Amino acid sequence: MIKRCLSTFVFLMLLFSVSGCAVGIDTTSFGSIDTDIKDTSQILEELTETLDTSDDGSESVEFMSEEYNLLKSDGDTQYAWKFEEDNCALYAMNNDGSDERRLAVFPPLRSEYDDRPTLNYITDFGICGDWIIISVGHYEGSGHYFYGDFVRLKKDGSELEHFWLTEDDKFIIVKDWIYYNFWTAQDRPENVYGCYRIRPDGTDKEYLGDIISSIIIYAEDGYVYGEYATSETVNGWNPVVNLIRCKPDGSGVIILFTGDNLPKFDNSDFISYYDIKVTDEYVSFTARVHGYSEGDSWRGHYVYTAAYRVDKDGNNLVLLSEEYS
Repeated sequence: MIKRCLSTFVFLMLLFSVSGCAVGIDTTSFGSIDTDIKDTSQILEELTETLDTSDDGSESVEFMSEEYNLLKSDGDTQYAWKFEEDNCALYAMNNDGSDERRLAVFPPLRSEYDDRPTLNYITDFGICGDWIIISVGHYEGSGHYFYGDFVRLKKDGSELEHFWLTEDDKFIIVKDWIYYNFWTAQDRPENVYGCYRIRPDGTDKEYLGDIISSIIIYAEDGYVYGEYATSETVNGWNPVVNLIRCKPDGSGVIILFTGDNLPKFDNSDFISYYDIKVTDEYVSFTARVHGYSEGDSWRGHYVYTAAYRVDKDGNNLVLLSEEYS
């Protein structure tokens, strides 16, 4: 049935396209009407994706509105969020399209100095045991700082609780642990920066920052990959960081890349790693030296970018490409 509908749809669209050319339609005469008309192939592609038919003839149904921002799925359940006026709403729906339900609503942040709402939205999402873990908030300022907190709730929407862990907007779920990188703009003597892990119920908090300063990914090989801050500094400012891999408990550390391998510049600020991809044999990644120039309002530009590949044991480092800014 779906194939017949698609065939009819394509025929009608082709007929419309030919007719439109024949009569010389002038879209500018429609004034304020949106004339951003998609071509036939694009519409067909989107319709086919929406009506994704499996081999047994059943339809795979997802959230049907573009208002939804899809999150991760969990078994037979798909999650998404959307704006409802000024609120950010979390939804769940069965993969067969049934039982769409709203689980939580997060209102905008209102400053005591400004009545205008700042919209919050879900920046990260994960499933940890019976819990849904999300970070919800927004970004402000030239430094693009995150303002928000973590939220945990049961999969049915019950037991919702806000719990502040860090001003970082990302976290990683490793089995029944939440890994997060702690930092805050509120400088206090008791602050100890670095990587932590904690159970979703808030117990068993553990500091891993003396082994891995910030976690980036948890790969299918069962290892975590991230950065370790050395005692050396970049121009007396931020620390030189290495790229490492280790087991989730912090054991078995292997240094994949040493930050000292990167070139030094007068305007260097700090080092970071991106786009880590893990295969059976190799780890590929991008290393960047961030810098600044006179008149910069914040230090976030790249002065050097390089792509590398290295064996998973840290040997045979290969430079794939490099770019000076």
